[in-house]
Amino acid sequence: AYLYAVATHPEYRRQGLCHSLMADTRDHVTGLGYDGIVLMPAGDSQRRMYAGMGYRDFSGISRFSCTAGTPVPVTEIGPEAYGRLRRTFLPQGSVIQEGPTLSYLHTYARFYAGEDFVLAAAPDGDSLLGLELLGPREAGPGILAALGYETGTFRVPGNHIPFAMFLPLTPEAKAPGYFGLALD
Repeated sequence: AYLYAVATHPEYRRQGLCHSLMADTRDHVTGLGYDGIVLMPAGDSQRRMYAGMGYRDFSGISRFSCTAGTPVPVTEIGPEAYGRLRRTFLPQGSVIQEGPTLSYLHTYARFYAGEDFVLAAAPDGDSLLGLELLGPREAGPGILAALGYETGTFRVPGNHIPFAMFLPLTPEAKAPGYFGLALD
């Protein structure tokens, strides 16, 4: 189960409301048959709070920035095609994200495919933010040029930056290998 956008109004923080809500949610998704919960903390304080509830870091990302190079062929694709192609690029044991998740992401990001990559990206001012690039990092400069950007930053699978957390709900549950595509 992927939990998204858990928040407490500032006036009600530090009263145990989030802990109670998260315990109820854990019990509910366990009853639905899920073997674990995945979430993406917004910052270090949330990461510490979730760690106190038993969540552990399981998936990291790496990030790199580059400037435009020689354009490479890039085709814009829809959420269904992205989900299907994404599966072919994911590391073993990764979280599969399709359907409503990709439809929601598509409200502010676009999906692209090339010969040896898939990309979810959104404008970030005059730059491009690659929310997820699966494929060779070397494609980055060519992607920027093809999409008309001079600079960009790309998230790729890696372990340099903590990203997602996991709570096992069954004794046999194992953390996924890669999460990587958060709903920013």
